[in-house]
Amino acid sequence: MLDLMRKHRRWISPVFFIIIVSFVAYYGLSSKDAAKGGMVAEVNGKIISYDAYRQQLAQTENYFRSQLKDKADEFLARMDLKKMVLNNIINKEVMDQAAVDMGIKASDSELVEKLKSYEVFRDSSGNIDKNQMIAILKRNRIDPKSFIEDQKKEIASEKLKRMVEDSAVVSDTELWEEYVKENEKAEAQYCYYPPDFYMASQTVPENELKKYFQDNVSKYKLPDGADIEYVLVTPKDINSKISVTEQQAREYYNSNQNDYSSEDEQIKASHILFIVKPGTKPDEEEMIKRRAQKVLDEAKKGKDFKALAQLHSEEPLATATGGDLGFFGKGEMDPEFEKSAFSLAEGEISGLVKSSFGYHIIKVEKKIKPGEAEPFEYVKDEVIDRMKREKGKDEVLAKASEIRKEWTGGKSEASLEIRPVRTKIYQDEDIEGIENAKKFYTTAYALKDGEISEPVRLGASCAVIKLIKKESAHDPKFEEVRVRVEKRYKSERGMASLDSHIKEIVSRINKGESVNDIASADKVTVETTGMVLRSNVSSDIKNRGAFTAAMFALNSTKRAGYVIDKNGAYVIVLNNKLPVSRSDFESRKSSMRASVIQNQTEMILNRIVENYKKKGSITVSKEFEQLL
Repeated sequence: MLDLMRKHRRWISPVFFIIIVSFVAYYGLSSKDAAKGGMVAEVNGKIISYDAYRQQLAQTENYFRSQLKDKADEFLARMDLKKMVLNNIINKEVMDQAAVDMGIKASDSELVEKLKSYEVFRDSSGNIDKNQMIAILKRNRIDPKSFIEDQKKEIASEKLKRMVEDSAVVSDTELWEEYVKENEKAEAQYCYYPPDFYMASQTVPENELKKYFQDNVSKYKLPDGADIEYVLVTPKDINSKISVTEQQAREYYNSNQNDYSSEDEQIKASHILFIVKPGTKPDEEEMIKRRAQKVLDEAKKGKDFKALAQLHSEEPLATATGGDLGFFGKGEMDPEFEKSAFSLAEGEISGLVKSSFGYHIIKVEKKIKPGEAEPFEYVKDEVIDRMKREKGKDEVLAKASEIRKEWTGGKSEASLEIRPVRTKIYQDEDIEGIENAKKFYTTAYALKDGEISEPVRLGASCAVIKLIKKESAHDPKFEEVRVRVEKRYKSERGMASLDSHIKEIVSRINKGESVNDIASADKVTVETTGMVLRSNVSSDIKNRGAFTAAMFALNSTKRAGYVIDKNGAYVIVLNNKLPVSRSDFESRKSSMRASVIQNQTEMILNRIVENYKKKGSITVSKEFEQLL
């Protein structure tokens, strides 16, 4: 829920994800001067500079780290943050350009209101101080004319969104189908058959394998490649050697206070959330409110707010963050939430605050004035983490350089501190454990036989590569790819056998046989989903979407079904399905309509962006691509 709290700023949406940054960070993208820092991409003639991209990337990463604390590394490892930030910057620019191209314009009054939304541009009476605005923009190396044009495009983009929302139409039939998808519950038994279920027992005659290779030789054509050895130095290899004292962190903070300050007033707050879903009945909401009031009473009596949030808050990240929202400014939260939060004094706890998400209990921990830096005590961990990452990059490079020196000096591979790995790599193929395979391959292929490369930065790691021998693209001999051929042949035969077996099982169950007896004979385990909504089907299930669709398509006439793909197969047997309430649907219809229209709007806007991207000219610099 934390990620949804930022009004219209859902980072999971490809169109609307705009990280919470100051206007300077974003509008640096548009400045011609900013392009001097190097071009990341060009969107229909509009340059996105590396300096602006780097600033937004850093603030995005710092935002997640401040929210997720010790969970951040695990979370960020699953995300391709560099590409995500670049794609969202590009999508935002495309959206703005699309709106202008459609003839949607910002009026003078709309522009004035937009400029007034920046507190730093207003005088004491609340009007725009033109001289002050120009001075601030120039101080941040932003061309005022470019800034105004970008403001107009952003207004046009918002108007486009509203136009799409206003034109969306949803029938009662569509709403009923959506209601059923969201509220229907079912319970099923299932058993999983791995893709290699039949492979282990297969023995393949050599002549049969060679014939298969000859019939499919085009599938095994080898691209340009190289036989190499390499050493990869990762942060894990040097983490134990990196330390940052509190004094060093404080000195770094004092030298970089601009990184921890904002042009606008900021507050640091925590909250405890009790969710009220759209369409919740009044008596149900009253129960939620009473539960929230009990927790509020405990908080007012002095109980630890963080512990209360971890125990009671329904925000998904509360267990990890203790309800901590970090620092935020005006315009970033739900209006009712924001109004209450900014009215509180430091250390004060609110009453129950009703927002579009439910009931909140808010505690303000710190307030800072415009231009003031967040206190060191609040950002100490963030500063230390940043310093460790920066020092880590240097240490990784130093260690890689040391290994290269030993390797080129004649030290044997076996005696190097990190043992080299020997492998074959091919153009345009992923390399296991390597973050930037394209850069790795390009470096290796540029070497001469026997040559050892300089250290190559690959994300947070560094590689030293030795070329054994280059190989040009060619049709391979059977012996070169025998292992791949055998694996593929067994996989195809095994999956064909598995497909036939699964269909037979489903037929037998639908005729009355027991899934438990069949599973026992096949030595696979029968599990149950429990009585679940579609959204609550276990994420441990491979191909969860297809599994869920197959499960909820079953009925009393057809009790068994299956899902099969490269990840294996599931046999699914329906135990029970609960009917959904028509009367409850009628009571929720209005709120559902708004939600469905919002989803439709996002889908249409995504289509608009994708269509304009296809028609337009979007170029990512080759130098920057190698860093992704």
